[in-house]
Amino acid sequence: RAVSVNPGAVKSDIWRSIPRKLYKYLVGPIFHILYLSPLQGAHTSIVAAVSQHIPTNDDALYLQPYWQPHILNSCETFYSCPFPLFEMLGPFIGAAVTKPRLLLTMESSGCDDDSRKSARSLWRVCSKLVGMSE
Repeated sequence: RAVSVNPGAVKSDIWRSIPRKLYKYLVGPIFHILYLSPLQGAHTSIVAAVSQHIPTNDDALYLQPYWQPHILNSCETFYSCPFPLFEMLGPFIGAAVTKPRLLLTMESSGCDDDSRKSARSLWRVCSKLVGMSE
């Protein structure tokens, strides 16, 4: 089974190159309101590694830290497909379990045939590497 995780938008040390005064008075306060703490950002990775409560009936799952505006399935935190805006920012809930949407996106978008072939090829290779059926 394959589980991918999204840590979310995290206020970490990666922003250290922003000038100090700009960070202190403008960027920092915005980050404090909108971004997740490093502990919250680590939550999806920790859940993927050690949780006994992740649904096991799917070959591929995607965990992300934000509430999703979709109808809940049988598991209280299982959503059918992630909503793009809430993959970047939103109310933190820990680890929302969703289905990956790479193939769905490639099929429904206006991507050219080469992009679709590349995506399918990548999916096949990754599926084989993790022992997942296609």
